[in-house]
Amino acid sequence: MNIAQHFITQTQALAEEQAMFQHRQRGENNAQNAALMAVQASTETRFQRLTEQQRTLAHQLGEALATTQSELSSQFQRMQALEGDQVTQMEEFVNKKLGEALQNVHQSSQVITSQTDIAQKLLVEIEQTIANSQATFASHIRQV
Repeated sequence: MNIAQHFITQTQALAEEQAMFQHRQRGENNAQNAALMAVQASTETRFQRLTEQQRTLAHQLGEALATTQSELSSQFQRMQALEGDQVTQMEEFVNKKLGEALQNVHQSSQVITSQTDIAQKLLVEIEQTIANSQATFASHIRQV
């Protein structure tokens, strides 16, 4: 075999090896591409699930916050009502005590008025008695 023949054989062997290598490389590339596509699809699916979970969680949190706000508002209204009841009770108590005090003042005023009337009558009687006594004394003095 001559050198040219040997060179051609070697070149053909190298070409076949190159073709096999390229074929194997394409197979590996295809496998890697398929794996990457599967990973990408899996990642997209997981991302979509995660997004949906976040939406669900956000919705649940929103509902929980709305419920909490409603409960707090209700409790605040109850507290205001209780506070209003307490204010009303205090007002009623103060009004009752003021009414009692006013009634006591009125009764005391009536007693004082009554006592003043009695004192006025006594004063009139005393003045009449003094006037009568003076008249009696004057008449006794004239008689004497």
